[in-house]
Parts: sequence; C-alpha cells; structure tokens
Amino acid sequence: MGRYSKLFYLEEIKEYDIEMQTYYDLRDANNRVDCFSDQVVKKLKNPIPKRSEMLNIMHKQGFDLNN
Repeated sequence: MGRYSKLFYLEEIKEYDIEMQTYYDLRDANNRVDCFSDQVVKKLKNPIPKRSEMLNIMHKQGFDLNN
C-alpha cells in the first residue's frame, strides 16, 4: 500500500477549501467564513485531549499546521 505525498494532501485540502468556500458563499452571502482548513486548525488548537492526540498524529505525518 503506497503512501500519498504531502504535496498531494496539500493540493486536495486547497481544492476542498475552494469547494467549501463556494458552499459558504452560496449559503449566506452576508457572513464571512474562514476557509475549511483554517477552521480545522483552530479546532485542533483547542486543548481537548482527543484533538491534541489527532494534532500529534498529523504532525507525525508531516503536516505543518502552525502557519
């Protein structure tokens, strides 16, 4: 079983951000909403044990979520 490259995941996340931003814009044009990946990072920074565990796993997989 091959592993996907970090670049592949980053491109997929960017595409999903665009898709979600379109959804947010169509849902309510008067509310500005951060992109999906920024929302995920903000949620993961919340010190809930399960989230901390998930954040550690993502760091081990090579994701840099501190941008």
